[in-house]
Formats: sequence, C-alpha cells, structure tokens
Amino acid sequence: MSWWPFTVLEEASSANEAALKAACADLILFSATPEGDFPPAVIAWIETWLHQRGDREGMLVGLMDPLADPTGGEGQKHHCLRNAAHHGAMDYLTQVPQDIAFSIPESLDSYTQRADQVTSLLDDILHQQAPPPNLAS
Repeated sequence: MSWWPFTVLEEASSANEAALKAACADLILFSATPEGDFPPAVIAWIETWLHQRGDREGMLVGLMDPLADPTGGEGQKHHCLRNAAHHGAMDYLTQVPQDIAFSIPESLDSYTQRADQVTSLLDDILHQQAPPPNLAS
C-alpha cells in the first residue's frame, strides 16, 4: 500500500514512481473533498498511469461525500474519476467494498499456518490420478 498526497504528485520523480505503482495496482483509492477539480498535476498523473495500465482490470474508488458538494451534484472530481475508470476499463466505486476491508497478517507464523492448510481444491489436485503417458507418439 502506498500513500501519495496530491502535493507530492507535483514533483516529477514522485509522480513517476506513483504512476508505476498505480499502473500495477488492483485498487486505487482517492480521498478528497468533493469541491472543485483536481490540481493539474493530479490530472496529469491520472492520465499517465491510465496509459501505462493497458488492459489490466481493477477498481478505482472515489471517497468524496457527494452530500458535501454544495451544488448537490456529482462534482468535478467524481466526474473525472468516473471518466478515468471508464477509459481504463476499471470499476468505479464511491465506497470501499466491505469484503476487501480485511487484512491478511504478515508474520512468519501466519504464512506457515496458511502453507500447511490443505483446501478441498488442493486435496483434489493431490489425489488426482494422472493418465498414463502416451507412448505411441
């Protein structure tokens, strides 16, 4: 997980590094006030990683309270992110899905415990009889 404040994206080296990470990310989350538009550096950054992503699937999440927008509409930032998601063939969400909010522990014990688990799929694979080799060819 990486955190990139908008002001950092005004620096070319930081923006390039962030664009490379965003191009490979499965989930990109924006948290901002709904008023106004993104700074030009942020819009340029979005266009950069969209171009680098290619056809990768993913989710773009805009966490901006639409009720806080004084115009009562969607707002320029939501519109910008919705268009970016559309052009990048990504899903656009306005809140983080509940089923991806959990984290997997990153300790050696948790890795070992998960590696020792034999799921029903793995058990089927391990006990599957391989066909005999075709010796006629």
